[in-house]
Amino acid sequence: MSGIFILLFACVCQGSFGVGMKTYKPYKWENFRVPFVITGMLLVPVIILSVRMPGWTTAMFSDTKAFIIAAFCGVLWGVSAIWFDLAIINCGMAMTYGINFGMSATLGTLLALPFTGSKIPGRTLACLILAAVVIVIGIILITKAGLIENPDKEKGSKMGKGILYAIGAGLGSAAMNVGFTCAAPLGEAAKAIGGSAYDYKLLCWMPIFLTGCIPSFLYCISLFIKNRSFGGYFQKGTAAPLVKSQIASLAWFFALYLYAVAVGVMGEGSSTLAWIAFTSLALLISNLWGLYFKEWTKYEAKRWLLAGDAVLLVAFVICGLA
Repeated sequence: MSGIFILLFACVCQGSFGVGMKTYKPYKWENFRVPFVITGMLLVPVIILSVRMPGWTTAMFSDTKAFIIAAFCGVLWGVSAIWFDLAIINCGMAMTYGINFGMSATLGTLLALPFTGSKIPGRTLACLILAAVVIVIGIILITKAGLIENPDKEKGSKMGKGILYAIGAGLGSAAMNVGFTCAAPLGEAAKAIGGSAYDYKLLCWMPIFLTGCIPSFLYCISLFIKNRSFGGYFQKGTAAPLVKSQIASLAWFFALYLYAVAVGVMGEGSSTLAWIAFTSLALLISNLWGLYFKEWTKYEAKRWLLAGDAVLLVAFVICGLA
């Protein structure tokens, strides 16, 4: 039961961290992204592991194959994390979360199954394939809602770009759970040196965090040069966006940390179904934020959005039945 409550709190953090990405003037996107990445992907996890589990670096490199696969998934996710931010900027929280989490939930579960070490029953595979089809239907409905809300269908429109970014982010987010699942041997090595359920699963995220931050840094450096925006950190009025980036970063980190803790508490076999619950509940929370910020003003668009969300929830139920 404690694992479920921890998972619920993780969902609240996951569904809410995007609020901080909506506005951050006078920062440009790259000014916001760098402190977000430094805090959430590097400083906080390294500090927690160093304090609670000395010797964690030895455990992280204990299984070369597991580390390499997780690190590669981290790079894929790192690119998609940039797209996720850009999707929120272009088409809002509700639409971004709907498309991204819809794809991530099913693909993240389906692709991670072969790495759990368990034989996949035919019924399970059939349910997940069916869920993937239902996910596509849900994405189409949510996309329809976005086009109704913003009827500008011209090539290069903000909404069109946002949809493409959200789809790309969903593909990369699925790789995140694959990497987390593949890093299980690293968690076992951490357990052997005294890591608890509150620590050793965090180690499974570290290869993903370490390589996932590389695309962000490289892209931000290119934007600093292109936009001459590094000086933005020294403008007046930057305290508020800096604080906002740190709050968003901590919410993002604790979403994944608490998800890892929940999986550690509930048992190794829970990672696939926990990922479904994690993404589905976070989706609902993000949509509440989207309605709160009045991202959806047209009644017909709201109807299509809710219909798309309902279809995605059906897909999550099908995954659960698997």
